[in-house]
Amino acid sequence: MKDFVALLAEGAASHGRRIALLEETRVMLAERRRALDAAEAALEGKIDHYRELIAAGLDCDGAPVSEEVRQRQTARS
Repeated sequence: MKDFVALLAEGAASHGRRIALLEETRVMLAERRRALDAAEAALEGKIDHYRELIAAGLDCDGAPVSEEVRQRQTARS
């Protein structure tokens, strides 16, 4: 945005360069949004995985857990 502010001083002659800079920023934001969406999807997948393990009373290897562990599986702190 510093570059954009610098272009403001050039007046109307810099409109095209301002548009180009804004379009580049839009592309960068879209890429960041895709990366964040992918990270969020991975996170949701992990959350679902652990909820499924808890619901089935299993550990990470698919083996049944004791009642004590089952109670602790649902602890949030």
